[in-house]
Amino acid sequence: MMGRLEGKVAVVTGAARGIGRAVAGKYFEEGAYLYLIDKNKAIHNLRFEDPFNNSVRVRTMQADVSNIGNVVGCVGDAYNYFDSIDIVASIAGVAYETPFLRIDETE
Repeated sequence: MMGRLEGKVAVVTGAARGIGRAVAGKYFEEGAYLYLIDKNKAIHNLRFEDPFNNSVRVRTMQADVSNIGNVVGCVGDAYNYFDSIDIVASIAGVAYETPFLRIDETE
């Protein structure tokens, strides 16, 4: 049986643990190819149960997505590796200590 995301490419930030890890796992179960990003080096230790042992379905990258240069680099790498990007799940949390009404678009 094919999953709902069979053949789609998903980029997931904050994928090493928590909600990001859960989303990545569900996308994988549904057949998606995954490009997983997290600033935590544990991102490289993620393993998913794959009945077909198709390791090319997952690529991991350690990067801090609060840096726009890292984001651009990861998106380019994901596109070059999989030849497309169909889904983006921006789950990584970035905390700022700026009062809400003083936050500008660069934050």
